[in-house]
Amino acid sequence: MLKRQQVYLITTILYAAFIFYLSSVSNPPFPLSYGFMRYVYHLLVRAGLEFLAYPFYLYILFPDKFVHFFLYMGFGLVLNLTIRSYRNGFATSALFAVGLGSVYAMTDEIHQIFTPFRSASVLDFLADFFGILAAQLVILLVIKISSLFRGRRSSDEI
Repeated sequence: MLKRQQVYLITTILYAAFIFYLSSVSNPPFPLSYGFMRYVYHLLVRAGLEFLAYPFYLYILFPDKFVHFFLYMGFGLVLNLTIRSYRNGFATSALFAVGLGSVYAMTDEIHQIFTPFRSASVLDFLADFFGILAAQLVILLVIKISSLFRGRRSSDEI
């Protein structure tokens, strides 16, 4: 039977392998259609919800960076969970996740130099880095919200 630590580690390795595979493809697929994103953006703007439309606008302007950000956000999540499963606190796991994830992102950009029709980009690396960082912020937010609810439950029981 696999322990939780082993499951997280395997998941992280598979996720890293998936990123490596995508970097090996000369023309990787985009998960969302450009036309669909434009449609959603214009729909939200016409409805007066410009603040909700902004992420769709960013996708329209920078589809590649948008994909990098969210791909590495997922990687940052699994990295943090893996490191935390070895009984590390949030601060330690977040620092290691950002550090290890950034090193992997850097090597991924170098890997793309050797892939036909691909290139290394500092902006891609920055999108990767901010995705990993955003994952740590999401985890911190979840921890804070869950601690608020746990605090309310214990005070309700009194």
